[in-house]
Amino acid sequence: MQNELNKIIGDKIRMYSLDKNIGRKELSITLGVSQSYISLVEKGERGLSVENLVKLSELFGCSVNSLVGKADVSDSNHREILVKISKLIKEANL
Repeated sequence: MQNELNKIIGDKIRMYSLDKNIGRKELSITLGVSQSYISLVEKGERGLSVENLVKLSELFGCSVNSLVGKADVSDSNHREILVKISKLIKEANL
């Protein structure tokens, strides 16, 4: 179960990093860990403390729930996606 959670968190960190154009160097400085540790986290091979998850959520502008795989519709990215989907549905007359 923990390995699955680490993989989900790693995938989310990679996704948010790409979306926000934040590199491993900035992540490592923010968290006080090495860039190689960030790489292991992104691969799901290592985990993060709750304190570091909070730091990442602040850096990415998302909730901790978003990082651990829980849907967070209040997250601005998710809202934008929902608006786009709604527009597409209306345009397609579905």
